[in-house]
Amino acid sequence: MRKLALIVDDEPSIRTTLKIALLSEFDCLSAKDLSEAKGLVTAEEVDLILLDIRIGTESGIDFLRFLARNGISRPVICISGEASYKEAIEAYQLGALDFLEKPITQQALDVAVRRCITAHEFKERQRALMDGSPGDASRLIGESPPIKFLYEQIEKVGPTDAKVLILGETGTGKEIVAASIHRLSKRSKKPFIVVDCASLPPTLMESTLFGHRKGAFTGADSDQAGRLECAEGGTLFLDEIGELGLEGQNRLLRFLETGKFQRVGSSKVQAVDTRIIAATSRDLPSLVASGKFRSDLFFRLNVITVRAPSLRDLGEDIPAIFEFHYVRLCGRAGNEIQSLTSGDREALRRHPWPGNVRELRNVAERAAIVGLRSAIAGVGGNPSPHGPAGEMDGDFISLRAFRAMTEKKYISRVLGHAGGNVTKAAGILEIDRVSLHQKINQYGIERLSPG
Repeated sequence: MRKLALIVDDEPSIRTTLKIALLSEFDCLSAKDLSEAKGLVTAEEVDLILLDIRIGTESGIDFLRFLARNGISRPVICISGEASYKEAIEAYQLGALDFLEKPITQQALDVAVRRCITAHEFKERQRALMDGSPGDASRLIGESPPIKFLYEQIEKVGPTDAKVLILGETGTGKEIVAASIHRLSKRSKKPFIVVDCASLPPTLMESTLFGHRKGAFTGADSDQAGRLECAEGGTLFLDEIGELGLEGQNRLLRFLETGKFQRVGSSKVQAVDTRIIAATSRDLPSLVASGKFRSDLFFRLNVITVRAPSLRDLGEDIPAIFEFHYVRLCGRAGNEIQSLTSGDREALRRHPWPGNVRELRNVAERAAIVGLRSAIAGVGGNPSPHGPAGEMDGDFISLRAFRAMTEKKYISRVLGHAGGNVTKAAGILEIDRVSLHQKINQYGIERLSPG
């Protein structure tokens, strides 16, 4: 089925040229001003927007703000012959995915359209995983390669009923991964029940999982359903499964093999339709080798393995994750939100985060209470024995850190040579404007004069 594009430009010749250029793949609507554009984008399900930044006396930035205010998510390519650097950055911040300068060649347009459609589809899939709530702390955040790979794994396994074993260090958000898998499953309207195997004593583990009959043990004053029954039709998430005792393992294995179980103290066999997702920070193969974890249970659980990445491996996502929690916690406390400086972002990126996202949340909460500068200073002043982020070793730094440092200096030098003109600098560097803008933001390079 053909896609629908909206072209917003005050020049009739440009609108006609773009319509012809898109003819092979898109049907096109066109608008000569923002009022007409707002009406069309509200009435029609467009798949792509080509937006001139300067529309007579109006600004395309205002149209981007309109889209954001009204929750209209569409891939937008901005076009202009004279947009400033400030306008370009603001356009990206408001959701534009690419920026083309007039005159526009067919090749440049084709590349931009393909890239924007792909990027938009990825963001929409990511939004589905996020459950859409900006105040919800139980969200996956980021676009670094490890996070993108995690999204892909979740998308593949979510709609199935396969058992999933989530691996990862303590504090990496394994429960969030499990909840995201549940949200993408056909069971999403049913319960998502969590059992923390590490927090329950062995004497309570079986009754917690499988329930008990009245009188089964001292204190069992009534029949009680277990978490397995409570998750009927939905998902039971067993966190830190490596801490489950052998008797609990035996009973869990029987359920996985038969779909049936008995409450503690009962002879009645019950069946439930409950999906099992498990997680651990332990080395299960080692536990199997030492006889502390049943090998047959391990193989039953390990149908699909998903790994939650460590925070230190997420690079540029770290400041974004911190900002998400910091802003949310400031809002909860009613405190003023401060902006991260390039130095703050660097400190967050370089910290080793041994406690992963859990540690980062604690720092964000401290920042919301005592102030951003003080909390970030505490992070910067607490390096690991191997230096910040494990990169420093005496007077040396890792090759990755050296490359980043060198790239930042060189880009700054080229921008200076180009007088702040991003298009000219991108040409010298032989990269596109989008990539250069991303690197400017990534490295916190001082923004020079408009270009």
